[in-house]
Amino acid sequence: MQICKLCDESRELRESHIIPRFLYRYMINITDNTLTQFSGALNLWQRSNRQLTKKLLCSDCEQCLGRNETAFSDIFRLINSEKK
Repeated sequence: MQICKLCDESRELRESHIIPRFLYRYMINITDNTLTQFSGALNLWQRSNRQLTKKLLCSDCEQCLGRNETAFSDIFRLINSEKK
């Protein structure tokens, strides 16, 4: 058991996306699939299409953020569809 970064309770943690999936897909689209990530093990920047995850949140908090992420992604999509 580890401490959840959101509710601060000792629970089993799940692999959480560091960057929400919808933002990651947007980043891939606007960079023509040329995202770079820093590898601490190699001490260098490298091209990668792998989405980073880390054990951060318990299942309940992961689901709560997921529901809010869906609502926010709809707003984000609407903002990006504007011509202004």
